[in-house]
Amino acid sequence: MDGLYVYGITDRTDVTLPMGRGIGGRPIVALSYRDIAAVACSLGAGRAPAASPAAVGHHEEIVEALMAASTVLPARFGTVVSDEVKARELLGANYTAFVEMLRRVRGRVELGLRVLWPGDGIGSTPGGDSRAGPPPASAGTAYVLARLEEERRARAARSIAEGVAHRIHRPLAAIAYDSARETLPTPRTVLAAAYLVDGGQVERMRREVGAVARSFTTLRFLLTGPWPPYSFCAGASSGEIVSHGGPAR
Repeated sequence: MDGLYVYGITDRTDVTLPMGRGIGGRPIVALSYRDIAAVACSLGAGRAPAASPAAVGHHEEIVEALMAASTVLPARFGTVVSDEVKARELLGANYTAFVEMLRRVRGRVELGLRVLWPGDGIGSTPGGDSRAGPPPASAGTAYVLARLEEERRARAARSIAEGVAHRIHRPLAAIAYDSARETLPTPRTVLAAAYLVDGGQVERMRREVGAVARSFTTLRFLLTGPWPPYSFCAGASSGEIVSHGGPAR
């Protein structure tokens, strides 16, 4: 095969494959190594598709179809290896790590949560612009004091955000098998989190998010999923072929 587009790694070598649904209608194949397999399709003489809503949606559709019959470590969109030999080499080199990751995500899905602060975000100053240049030299002292005050506000905002994020995250993490979170990735986003949840706990997690949201009525809660476990498939080496950053959405 001339270049392989990889959808993911499964825990079954006999996984049911979506027929005739690869890139350009090319067949999807399972390249096995011991009891796991990389699921891919040939690029032929073409190149990996450019990111677009349709292309990303197609990628996720294939991954979700595979999840219906097996456990999957989803590859991030646009993952390509040179050929069958290279794919099997990567499976062999990372076999132990892949088997452990498959064990961790088996029967589980990912839910994503973003919690948004109203307006321009926590710590914002109406009408202010932190990108403005310094005032004339004669006003240097005032400029330094203004910057110190700006830094003080930023520290206070982060402290508030960390407290709020902790109170939101704690009861949700208690339900999840695993979780990952980031506080204040943008001035408006108090919390961005991913939760690895047993399939039977998805509705419980949704109810808990609703209960937590009712305690923070000024914040906006955006819960998405269930998704394949993109955020919980850290690659085993520099030659990894599974995702560790989530799908492009």
